[in-house]
Amino acid sequence: MIKYTNIRRIHIELTARCQAACPGCPRNVYGGYAIPDLDKTEWTAAEFRRSFTPEFLQQLDRILFCGNYGDPGICRELLPILRYIREHSDVEIVLHTNGGMRSTEFWYAVGTVLQHN
Repeated sequence: MIKYTNIRRIHIELTARCQAACPGCPRNVYGGYAIPDLDKTEWTAAEFRRSFTPEFLQQLDRILFCGNYGDPGICRELLPILRYIREHSDVEIVLHTNGGMRSTEFWYAVGTVLQHN
C-alpha cells in the first residue's frame, strides 16, 4: 500500500486541450479531428491549491507536467499554478510542452518561475 507521506514524485495532467494535431496522439484520429467524447476540462489555480497543500508540495522531489491528452502549456492558469508551487516549495518542476500555443513573453515568465530548476 502507498502511504500519502511516502509520495515523492507526481505526474499531473493539467488539461486535455492541445492546439497541435500530432498523428500519433491518442486525443485525435490520425492527426485529424479530436475524439468526440474527449473531456476538455483543465485544472484551475484554485483547484490546484485545494488539492496540493503547501505541506504536500514540500514533501515532493519532482512534479512532472506532461500531457497524455493535452499540453500543459495550454492550461489557462499554468503560470499561477507554477507560481503557487514555487512559493511553497523548491521541488523540481518538469514541464513537457510543444510550446506553440503562447507568446514569447509568456514563456519568459515561465522561465523566470522555473529558473532555479
